Amino acid sequence: MGGTVITSGIPKWSKSQSPYVIIKGDDKKEYRYVHLNISPGIFEGRRVNQGELIGSMSDNGAEGQVHFCILKYEMRVCLFLR
Repeated sequence: MGGTVITSGIPKWSKSQSPYVIIKGDDKKEYRYVHLNISPGIFEGRRVNQGELIGSMSDNGAEGQVHFCILKYEMRVCLFLR
């Protein structure tokens, strides 16, 4: 399974200036990854495949964690990975 990058970068509204990537999966779920160093070549509209590196853990002051969320039908499941 893979998906398409909806957006990536640092949102203008972010107070923490945390880089993020949002991917719309082939399963129609939205996958959000926050607090990471985005890999080169990951940009809006790009197709990504399962197992492809989209980023690595950031040192942006988030205490060494990646915030990962899956969204479908307004339900949210979030994990903080350390």
